[in-house]
Amino acid sequence: SVGYGRPPKQHQFKPGNPGGPGRPKGRLSLRAMLLKKLTRNNDRAARQIVDRIIRNAKKGDVKALLTIFRFTE
Repeated sequence: SVGYGRPPKQHQFKPGNPGGPGRPKGRLSLRAMLLKKLTRNNDRAARQIVDRIIRNAKKGDVKALLTIFRFTE
């Protein structure tokens, strides 16, 4: 029978494929992309972003301070 949690047969996953495809292989997560970008040599834009976050944290911006704590763990 068709209903909640029971889709029609033509819309169910095929045998051997238990779920959605997920992230394609070789693609980086958002965190990995950000870390890669920030650790590149001579990357002026990344340095400006880090400088701005530090400046905002010094001014008392709680979100900027939490960002710094997350990335230094």
